[in-house]
Order: sequence, then C-alpha cells, then structure tokens
Amino acid sequence: MLEPALIARMLTTARSDEAVALVSHINETRYTALLQAVSPGHRRTLQELLEFPSHSVASRVSTAFIRVQEDMLCGVFSEQLAASTDTSPRPVLVVDNRGKYIGMLSLQAVYARKNRSRPTGEGALPVEALNGLTDAKTALSARQWLKYLELPVIDGRHRIIGVVSRASLARVAGASKALDFSAERVVAELAT
Repeated sequence: MLEPALIARMLTTARSDEAVALVSHINETRYTALLQAVSPGHRRTLQELLEFPSHSVASRVSTAFIRVQEDMLCGVFSEQLAASTDTSPRPVLVVDNRGKYIGMLSLQAVYARKNRSRPTGEGALPVEALNGLTDAKTALSARQWLKYLELPVIDGRHRIIGVVSRASLARVAGASKALDFSAERVVAELAT
C-alpha cells in the first residue's frame, strides 16, 4: 500500500483528468490521511479533487485545450500557434492574470488582420462555463451545447479544470438518448 504522502504528491502534480482518474481508485477512508499529508496551501485543491463525485462534470474533463492570458496580443498568439507542432483542434480559453476563466476565443478572431494588435481578452466570447461539481445529467441540459461541441469546466474559484464534450457527459450519465441532439429535435422541443 502506498504512503498517503506519496499519493497526495501524485494527486497534486497530476493533470486534472489524471488526478480525477486516480481519485476514483482511492477508498474514501484514506481521504483524511491524504489531506493531512499535504501542505495547507495544497489542501484546498486536494479537498476539491476528493469531493468531485464520479458522476460529476469534473470527472469527465479533458486537458485538451489552449490557455491564453487576456493581455496577450492576438498577433503574438497567432505567431505562437503557427510555430507550434501540435495542430490538433482544441478550444482556446482565455484567463485573466489571476488564472480565472474569462471566455472562449475563436481562432478566426485570433487570425483576423484587424485584431492583430488587440489583446485576446477583447475577442473572448463570454461562454458560460460548467461548474465541475455539477451532475453530468444536469449539465447535459445546458443551452451552451446548441453552439459548442466542448465547454469549459471551472472549479469553485472560477479557475479552469478542463473542457468536456457532450458525448463524454452522456456516457457518464448513462443517457443513450442524450447523444441524439439534432436540429430537428431542438426545434421540436422549443415548439412545445
């Protein structure tokens, strides 16, 4: 059996999705020892992680997103993106200087010639983030899914945990019908 200090160190240094996966394998009777094994500065973060139930939005987050500071110029950011070898499509999330979520940024806005001298924060769309503690079934009914394939997930301090897709939430919620989200269905539901 691993020592609580080692497990706590692994949890505090792991990526969000990895940490949630690790917690799912830890018996709740060990939580107190884990919390006592970390410094007071890391205790709150670890406490939140241990509180995320397996059916919550936070249990399904992915770290496949790009984080950008609100004061970075679009021109500088577009140059960084162009120089990157990772070309996989990922949402761009804008944060303030304290690391708090502000909004999502479209790549069209970043690459637009007229925005090159503007800060990314000015082009961020105020997409409402999901709270990590929200139940997956509840999150499936969020209106934001009508416009976005992935949504940002935040903790209680408004910091980004990751992003989540609707399909991922549907799997954890056990909702097989939730994957049927066609335009016809939306119109039919709005009409009633």
